Amino acid sequence: MNTVLSIEKNESLVSYVLRLIYANGYTNIRSFAKDWNTNSSDIRNNLFNRKALEAIETWSDIPIQALERHSHNKWVREAGRSIVATILMRNSVKYCASCVNQRGLYHQSLWSYETVTICLEHNELLLDYCYRCKKKIMMDHFIMGVCPQCEGIFSYASGPTILDPLSLQAQEWFQSMIISGNAGSDKLPLLKGIKLNDYLTLANRLSHLLQGSPSVVDDSYVLNVFKNIKKYQSNNKSSYHFHTNVYQLMDAFPANFKDTMERISDLSPRKRNPKMKACLQLQYDPGLKQVFKHIAPLLYVPSLSIHKPSNSQKVPKKLQKFSRKTSKVACAANDYIIMDHEVPAEGFIRRTEAANRLGISDKVQLNEFINNKLLTLYKFKKSQYYISEIEFETFLRRVRGVYQAEKQGRTLYEFLKQFRSYKLKLVELVEMILQGKIKPMCSLKDGKLTDATFSNEELLACRKLLIHRRREQKGYTKKQVEQLLKVDYATLLGLERLGILQPKEELFYTSGKRRISYYDPDCIERILQRYLTINQTSSLYGISKTLIQKWFKEGKLHDSFLGLTKNYIVDRQEIEHLLEMRDLC
Repeated sequence: MNTVLSIEKNESLVSYVLRLIYANGYTNIRSFAKDWNTNSSDIRNNLFNRKALEAIETWSDIPIQALERHSHNKWVREAGRSIVATILMRNSVKYCASCVNQRGLYHQSLWSYETVTICLEHNELLLDYCYRCKKKIMMDHFIMGVCPQCEGIFSYASGPTILDPLSLQAQEWFQSMIISGNAGSDKLPLLKGIKLNDYLTLANRLSHLLQGSPSVVDDSYVLNVFKNIKKYQSNNKSSYHFHTNVYQLMDAFPANFKDTMERISDLSPRKRNPKMKACLQLQYDPGLKQVFKHIAPLLYVPSLSIHKPSNSQKVPKKLQKFSRKTSKVACAANDYIIMDHEVPAEGFIRRTEAANRLGISDKVQLNEFINNKLLTLYKFKKSQYYISEIEFETFLRRVRGVYQAEKQGRTLYEFLKQFRSYKLKLVELVEMILQGKIKPMCSLKDGKLTDATFSNEELLACRKLLIHRRREQKGYTKKQVEQLLKVDYATLLGLERLGILQPKEELFYTSGKRRISYYDPDCIERILQRYLTINQTSSLYGISKTLIQKWFKEGKLHDSFLGLTKNYIVDRQEIEHLLEMRDLC
């Protein structure tokens, strides 16, 4: 680099890199990403691998350790790549208009966090869109200073001023938590020492309580966070209202929390119970167990109790065995061991806790593990179903893979999505891992199953296993048959018309046109054994190719494929019969 710039205080590394390459006449980062064995998306999200950091160090003479402090690499190491999606803004930018006006176009690292919504220096709401056309802003375009959609100049923008004391106090708490690594105890004693990823889990659980309620900042704004908290990454105003309300909920605890619970207690059980259920999941989050101990007593409001039916609603004795009240809930798992005593105080965990520690949403997948004998379920007295904690911990260590802090790869979700056409199930993938056929890695020391990542080598290994499985279950695909028989698709259809080859299974479009065909491997093997080329026939029976061609011209041999290919195809039965007749003569 001919022109070397200095990195600004609190500037994100991606901002510095883009300023540097633009100053030296380059127009994009794609070629650099390719040279660094990374992708443009990771760079735009301020994630840099070792090779990239070494290259930037060479350009700028800034040590790698100093450069990495301006990146978001630490979140990948501490929380894994999967959590980065909830912590950081992805593939878009938000910024303080006053900071840009006063200091110039560079992007501060703090602005990338989803929880950071206000610039505390100017008390302004961060902008996450072009002030003219309202479109999202990419980091590349932000550093250039001009919107590619409407040619609006970002430095001309101005952000809304925030005067609400609660909002500013909440932002001070969030930003100090990000900078120091955990929350202090001066403002929210209940959340003392909490880390950012644990706070986001807490916020996700509490979002169910806040759904549909007016914001404490502005009564006219209704919070709508029940379905998916991630969507607030693309809307800074929504993030601002949501996180301020979460902060207010935990502020002056338990007074504000009780007020919220009183409002929820007036809802119908159908609306109220899912909110309670979401909050009860806090007991399974390792970093939030102390918080749950304080919240738990407030969740069990009187309106949650189950009322017994009045005398007029009693079910006659002869119908009691059919009534919902007296029926037992069946265990969804089919395989379990019955114990003759009650569950011990220690050493066993519920399936819900096990599912949460694996990172899966509910017990459905866990029951599949049990039914496939990957885990053992015990039924104790009083219909209590538990899993041995020692067995579960051993299972979890094996399926999440070997701990490798900086190793990157496909996430579990991406891995399963990659093989969606093969109908790969989670339980099948776990079986492959336990059998040693697939070897995942985990970037978190005590991660969950969903924190596992898979290298390209494991991707190829899984594809081979699934192709082999499909071949055993269904047979060869059309493409595989074409390669084995060394024919094209038209010849393949011709062989079907001649009756030499028939599909084992066919799938059709709604129009009736055939979509996929599978062929029996035994049938393909018989064809390869029976039908020979002239070269194969000559080598197998020790006769010259000229003689074979002569027999075809004399009509003693016939093309078994009836001209479907350019070369003569010999039927093994026909050539053997001809040779026998010649020997007799």
